[in-house]
Amino acid sequence: MGHKAILLNNCKIAFTRCSNLHFTQQWISDNVQCIHYNTLTSFTMDLVTIAVFNTSVDAHLAMGRLEADGIECFLKDDNTIQINPLYNIALGGIKLQVIDTDVETAVANLRELNYPTVFDTPPPTEKKPYQTLISFLKYFVAVVIVLGILYFMSFH
Repeated sequence: MGHKAILLNNCKIAFTRCSNLHFTQQWISDNVQCIHYNTLTSFTMDLVTIAVFNTSVDAHLAMGRLEADGIECFLKDDNTIQINPLYNIALGGIKLQVIDTDVETAVANLRELNYPTVFDTPPPTEKKPYQTLISFLKYFVAVVIVLGILYFMSFH
Protein backbone atom coordinates (compact mmCIF):
# COMPACT_ATOMS: atom_id res chain seq x y z
CA MET A 1 0.00 0.00 0.00
CA GLY A 2 1.31 3.46 -0.81
CA HIS A 3 1.97 5.94 1.91
CA LYS A 4 -0.07 9.09 1.91
CA ALA A 5 1.45 12.53 1.96
CA ILE A 6 -0.18 15.92 2.13
CA LEU A 7 1.44 19.04 0.71
CA LEU A 8 0.14 22.17 2.35
CA ASN A 9 1.68 25.38 0.95
CA ASN A 10 5.17 23.84 0.71
CA CYS A 11 4.83 22.20 4.14
CA LYS A 12 4.95 18.43 3.99
CA ILE A 13 3.05 16.15 6.32
CA ALA A 14 3.52 12.40 5.86
CA PHE A 15 0.92 9.87 6.89
CA THR A 16 1.74 6.19 6.97
CA ARG A 17 -0.70 3.33 7.06
CA CYS A 18 -3.56 5.59 6.04
CA SER A 19 -5.97 3.66 3.88
CA ASN A 20 -8.42 6.44 3.09
CA LEU A 21 -7.14 9.70 1.66
CA HIS A 22 -10.57 11.34 1.94
CA PHE A 23 -10.49 10.68 5.70
CA THR A 24 -7.05 12.34 5.89
CA GLN A 25 -8.27 15.40 4.01
CA GLN A 26 -11.30 15.60 6.27
CA TRP A 27 -9.13 15.26 9.41
CA ILE A 28 -6.85 18.08 8.26
CA SER A 29 -9.81 20.26 7.36
CA ASP A 30 -11.34 19.69 10.81
CA ASN A 31 -8.19 19.91 12.93
CA VAL A 32 -5.77 22.31 11.23
CA GLN A 33 -6.65 25.94 11.60
CA CYS A 34 -6.22 28.66 8.96
CA ILE A 35 -6.09 26.52 5.83
CA HIS A 36 -8.22 26.65 2.75
CA TYR A 37 -9.29 23.37 1.20
CA ASN A 38 -8.30 24.57 -2.26
CA THR A 39 -4.64 24.87 -1.17
CA LEU A 40 -4.56 21.18 -0.23
CA THR A 41 -2.89 18.89 -2.74
CA SER A 42 -2.83 15.18 -2.08
CA PHE A 43 -1.13 12.29 -3.82
CA THR A 44 -0.14 8.71 -3.20
CA MET A 45 3.50 7.72 -3.20
CA ASP A 46 5.63 4.83 -2.10
CA LEU A 47 8.31 5.65 0.46
CA VAL A 48 11.40 3.45 0.59
CA THR A 49 13.75 3.31 3.58
CA ILE A 50 17.29 3.86 2.34
CA ALA A 51 19.20 4.38 5.60
CA VAL A 52 18.77 3.81 9.32
CA PHE A 53 20.43 6.00 11.95
CA ASN A 54 20.88 5.68 15.71
CA THR A 55 20.88 9.41 16.45
CA SER A 56 18.68 12.22 15.29
CA VAL A 57 21.69 14.40 14.49
CA ASP A 58 23.07 11.91 11.95
CA ALA A 59 19.63 11.44 10.41
CA HIS A 60 19.06 15.19 10.02
CA LEU A 61 22.52 15.70 8.51
CA ALA A 62 21.86 13.06 5.87
CA MET A 63 18.35 14.39 5.27
CA GLY A 64 19.65 17.94 4.88
CA ARG A 65 22.22 16.81 2.36
CA LEU A 66 19.61 14.99 0.28
CA GLU A 67 17.23 17.94 0.41
CA ALA A 68 20.06 20.24 -0.66
CA ASP A 69 20.44 18.01 -3.72
CA GLY A 70 16.72 18.37 -4.44
CA ILE A 71 15.62 14.94 -3.22
CA GLU A 72 12.38 14.88 -1.24
CA CYS A 73 12.87 12.79 1.92
CA PHE A 74 11.23 12.04 5.26
CA LEU A 75 12.39 10.79 8.66
CA LYS A 76 10.33 8.03 10.23
CA ASP A 77 10.32 7.48 14.03
CA ASP A 78 12.47 10.57 14.61
CA ASN A 79 10.18 12.33 17.08
CA THR A 80 9.47 9.16 19.03
CA ILE A 81 13.16 8.42 19.51
CA GLN A 82 13.91 12.04 20.43
CA ILE A 83 11.27 11.88 23.17
CA ASN A 84 12.50 8.54 24.53
CA PRO A 85 15.90 7.36 23.20
CA LEU A 86 15.34 3.92 24.73
CA TYR A 87 12.79 3.22 21.99
CA ASN A 88 15.62 3.33 19.44
CA ILE A 89 16.28 -0.39 19.67
CA ALA A 90 12.59 -1.33 19.72
CA LEU A 91 11.75 0.77 16.67
CA GLY A 92 14.87 -0.15 14.73
CA GLY A 93 16.37 3.34 14.58
CA ILE A 94 15.45 6.50 12.70
CA LYS A 95 14.61 5.63 9.12
CA LEU A 96 15.45 7.96 6.23
CA GLN A 97 12.84 7.45 3.52
CA VAL A 98 12.64 8.77 -0.03
CA ILE A 99 10.10 8.50 -2.82
CA ASP A 100 10.56 5.28 -4.79
CA THR A 101 11.57 7.15 -7.95
CA ASP A 102 14.50 8.84 -6.16
CA VAL A 103 16.00 5.75 -4.51
CA GLU A 104 18.97 5.28 -6.86
CA THR A 105 19.98 8.94 -6.77
CA ALA A 106 19.62 9.19 -2.99
CA VAL A 107 21.60 6.00 -2.34
CA ALA A 108 24.36 7.18 -4.68
CA ASN A 109 24.52 10.54 -2.85
CA LEU A 110 24.69 8.86 0.57
CA ARG A 111 27.40 6.44 -0.58
CA GLU A 112 29.39 9.35 -1.96
CA LEU A 113 29.32 10.89 1.53
CA ASN A 114 30.21 7.54 3.20
CA TYR A 115 26.82 7.13 4.89
CA PRO A 116 25.77 3.50 5.29
CA THR A 117 22.59 2.50 3.47
CA VAL A 118 20.29 -0.46 3.93
CA PHE A 119 21.41 -1.74 0.54
CA ASP A 120 25.05 -2.08 1.61
CA THR A 121 26.17 -5.49 2.79
CA PRO A 122 28.89 -5.64 5.41
CA PRO A 123 31.98 -7.56 4.36
CA PRO A 124 32.00 -11.08 5.73
CA THR A 125 34.36 -11.62 8.60
CA GLU A 126 36.57 -14.63 8.27
CA LYS A 127 37.69 -16.49 11.33
CA LYS A 128 41.09 -17.96 10.91
CA PRO A 129 41.45 -21.58 12.03
CA TYR A 130 43.85 -20.76 14.84
CA GLN A 131 41.39 -18.22 16.29
CA THR A 132 38.76 -20.94 16.58
CA LEU A 133 41.28 -23.26 18.25
CA ILE A 134 42.35 -20.56 20.72
CA SER A 135 38.70 -19.86 21.61
CA PHE A 136 38.08 -23.57 22.20
CA LEU A 137 41.18 -23.87 24.38
CA LYS A 138 40.13 -20.86 26.50
CA TYR A 139 36.74 -22.44 27.22
CA PHE A 140 38.32 -25.84 27.90
CA VAL A 141 40.82 -24.38 30.38
CA ALA A 142 38.03 -22.43 32.12
CA VAL A 143 35.90 -25.57 32.48
CA VAL A 144 38.87 -27.56 33.84
CA ILE A 145 39.65 -24.84 36.41
CA VAL A 146 36.03 -24.62 37.58
CA LEU A 147 35.72 -28.40 37.86
CA GLY A 148 39.04 -28.57 39.74
CA ILE A 149 37.93 -25.93 42.22
CA LEU A 150 34.62 -27.73 42.78
CA TYR A 151 36.43 -31.06 43.24
CA PHE A 152 38.83 -29.71 45.86
CA MET A 153 36.08 -27.83 47.70
CA SER A 154 33.90 -30.92 47.98
CA PHE A 155 36.62 -33.16 49.53
CA HIS A 156 38.41 -30.68 51.81
